[in-house]
Amino acid sequence: MKKNYYLSSMLIVFCMMGLMACSFAPESDDAVTNEQTETESATDELTAEDEQTDTVESDSDSEKEIQELELPEENVTVLFETESGTLQADDGTEVLTYIMTYPVVSIEENPDIADKINKDIENYRTTYDTAVSQMSETAKADYEFMKSEEGMDYYSYSMEAQFSLQRKDDAIISFTMLDWNYTGGAHGNYGSTGINYSLLTGERISLDTIADDAETFKKTAGEYLYQLSKTSGYQERLFEEYEKQILIESLYMDGKWYLSNSGMVFFADPYMLGPYAAGTIEFTIPYDDLSGLKDEFAYHGNYEQMIAQGNEIKKDLNGDGTEEVVFYDVNYTEEEYLAVVTFQIDDKEIESTAVLEFPNPDYYLVDLDQGDQYIEIAIQDYGPSDDPVTYFFRHLEDGSTVLLGGITDLWSSDTSRLLNNNLLEGRSRLSVLQTWFAPAHWKLEGEQLVKIEEPTYYPYESSIVDNQIMSDVAVYESRSMEAEKTVLTSEDGPVRFVATDDKNWVELETADGERYQLYLTDFSKVESDGQEVEATSAFDALIIAD
Repeated sequence: MKKNYYLSSMLIVFCMMGLMACSFAPESDDAVTNEQTETESATDELTAEDEQTDTVESDSDSEKEIQELELPEENVTVLFETESGTLQADDGTEVLTYIMTYPVVSIEENPDIADKINKDIENYRTTYDTAVSQMSETAKADYEFMKSEEGMDYYSYSMEAQFSLQRKDDAIISFTMLDWNYTGGAHGNYGSTGINYSLLTGERISLDTIADDAETFKKTAGEYLYQLSKTSGYQERLFEEYEKQILIESLYMDGKWYLSNSGMVFFADPYMLGPYAAGTIEFTIPYDDLSGLKDEFAYHGNYEQMIAQGNEIKKDLNGDGTEEVVFYDVNYTEEEYLAVVTFQIDDKEIESTAVLEFPNPDYYLVDLDQGDQYIEIAIQDYGPSDDPVTYFFRHLEDGSTVLLGGITDLWSSDTSRLLNNNLLEGRSRLSVLQTWFAPAHWKLEGEQLVKIEEPTYYPYESSIVDNQIMSDVAVYESRSMEAEKTVLTSEDGPVRFVATDDKNWVELETADGERYQLYLTDFSKVESDGQEVEATSAFDALIIAD
């Protein structure tokens, strides 16, 4: 069993023209795919008060100083651990693969609370291990049966349990756990569980303990949920006929809610309230509408609210004392399946040169800076080939709406977040060696969202694997062609690529723990003793995606 560790560290009305698909790239060329949070660095602010620089030298001896970003330590941190494995039949055929990603919580000022939470999470691991054992027996039996039947093929079963961090502050830590399995057929099946802890007691928060008057709270929340379900965006996803009581009872089931930065989120798994194609259906009650929530569970961060597809929201976007009406909706043409987006403020269509390829129908209002009067609008797009981006818009006092820019991540993803006023973090594709990803940062400067150039990027743990050395390669003690040079052979492997300047240098770690710098002349060309070698010829297991 492998165990890995990682720290949880436009606009647009789409006018689709002919059959041409639409796409828009933010200022950065980086593209990303959706992924489980792997570096929730548990940081509320990112500072560079103590300026550091990193000098990167190439063979042209050019030097450039880039400011180092510093992440201050936090009281509450989350470490994610991953367990995975493959089980085989007696003849060596793979019959089951499994992976579980679970959190380990640390609280510097109260380790006893952290221990209490971790022991509770350990129960999920025990339950999962039991489920893997049971599934392995079923998989082996099914494989033997299908092997004995002429014309029947066996497809390896899969199991995955993945925790995601939804909210973390001094009062609350909230997770969801996605439980997915595939046992043959057209698609896998999945369901989610919400898990919420009080950081004051370490106890799980329930619907009976979240409010001073639980019955009144549930009654008021139930009415809000029912009215929300009647809006157009939900009507398109829910079964045609459902009773109010069935809706509420389904959403009030144990483990079917969590706390986020946007509010209290209730959810229904596929087939509960809608068909499989509708996916997980979430209902968010903003904190402002959560009447009776205990003060200890209140959210004090920057304002954020998720709005479901096809629903409007009233909010003062520019601090002039008047609420604007924001409406956003996504539909697709029947024949070409092209996205048609409607984006309006006060019934006025917002026009921009920016267009979306495969827009996510849910959108956000986010206060990127509590120091100004604006609340921004965040619109998400999956991109032309699963290259997500989130665009941020600002509605000005004169009635105009400007595009601030974008980050190469979905705002709904675990890997994107607001670190501090004006400072955002998201997942970005690295541009050297292989297709891999690392956290990147953007800063809002006036009316422009600018990506920060950093001296070193540290890839997500899922991008780091053991790579065997297939041919001798020259490496250096530091990021300079003049530094001491060493030639690595296959005996020094496998290596792991752990950092990069995202230009020419990649830091690797050998099997015995030594670290060196590898120089690339372009994306995939390794410079070794004056010769250029394809990276895929020097190392195995590199991921090269289209």
